[in-house]
Amino acid sequence: MILREGDLFFSKGTGWISRAIMFITHGNVSHVGIITKGGPIYDSAVSEHVFSGGRTVPMTHYLNLLTKGEVSDIFIKSLKMPYDTPETRDKICESMKHLVSAYKRYDFSLIGGILIRSILRKLSESLLGRKLRWKGVLTRFLSRHRRAFICAESVQDSLANAKIVIEPDPWKSKFLTPQDFFKDFDFFNQAVSLKETK
Repeated sequence: MILREGDLFFSKGTGWISRAIMFITHGNVSHVGIITKGGPIYDSAVSEHVFSGGRTVPMTHYLNLLTKGEVSDIFIKSLKMPYDTPETRDKICESMKHLVSAYKRYDFSLIGGILIRSILRKLSESLLGRKLRWKGVLTRFLSRHRRAFICAESVQDSLANAKIVIEPDPWKSKFLTPQDFFKDFDFFNQAVSLKETK
């Protein structure tokens, strides 16, 4: 299988943090990045923000994690026409490469805040029978005046650089999650699993 620059990369982790993310987001995946070096799977690379910070790693890194059972699946989503153009892919990759090199820190405060908001929302729905919008302190706490990113944020900003705008569900969160990209079919094709092609 040949991967292309600008493809979305997803992984489904098996650790407790990954499972928590998928539980909170009702997701099929726990992580998202962007393919910034295309070619055959074993020669391609993904740029991403992970707990250790912004980085670009060869796809063999994730194929090894798949073999070890540290991720249970890997998926790729490619751009749909008419968005699938060399110019669009170049803009996505240019932005992503800049973000992972310029913003090395992972935003633990943001991911923690998102999880807290999601838990509070679920509690309010269970106890009160309806969802509440948690604003005020948490919203200010999660402001974008930071020099750190979580995985979905850098992907969101890179796509926006190419005029591809995916909006979060305002009743769930003001921030996108890996699942929001995974379920998008306006700009991207159906996800393809790499589990059987490694």
